Amino acid sequence: MKKKFLLNGIIFIGIQEFWVSFIWNLNLVSFLMAVIILEVAFLFIAYILNKNLRRIFENQSRADLVSYITMGLLGLIGIEWIYVGNWTLQPWLQLTMFSTWGGSALFAIIITDENDEIIQFARKFKKWFIIIVGITTILGLLLLFANSELAFILTYLVANTLYPLLNIVYFKYFRLKSSLEFKY
Repeated sequence: MKKKFLLNGIIFIGIQEFWVSFIWNLNLVSFLMAVIILEVAFLFIAYILNKNLRRIFENQSRADLVSYITMGLLGLIGIEWIYVGNWTLQPWLQLTMFSTWGGSALFAIIITDENDEIIQFARKFKKWFIIIVGITTILGLLLLFANSELAFILTYLVANTLYPLLNIVYFKYFRLKSSLEFKY
């Protein structure tokens, strides 16, 4: 379960890291270092946190919500503001960063959930996420060789639209998860 959690979290956050490190800055080493060291450690903390919160809370959807908020804040404040120095960016970019870090944990939580109804929800979510980021990545790489500014604009717009809009999907997940918990 831990490996599946880490792998899915890395898929989620690694895509955006690839855009930032490689498509925007042409630095593959930066991408590999961020994923291998920083993001694996971050997701390991998310896994441990969620596992313990699910023991503390009777309601798993609340534990997942607390995990999302905690990991979003940890990523935003601890990594983006303190480590990277992105505290001066516009508020909507702060939302993107929060949604990306918290979303990496919640994406992994959703995908690894063992409830049949959540599994169906997770499959659709993962499918559409992979399609959107896959097309964006392929187009970004193709544009990178033709016009690096267009590659930047495309991936920048998708990142700053997709990741915050995923909060709508997360809201649907929390509603579904809590409705399943109160069914019985």
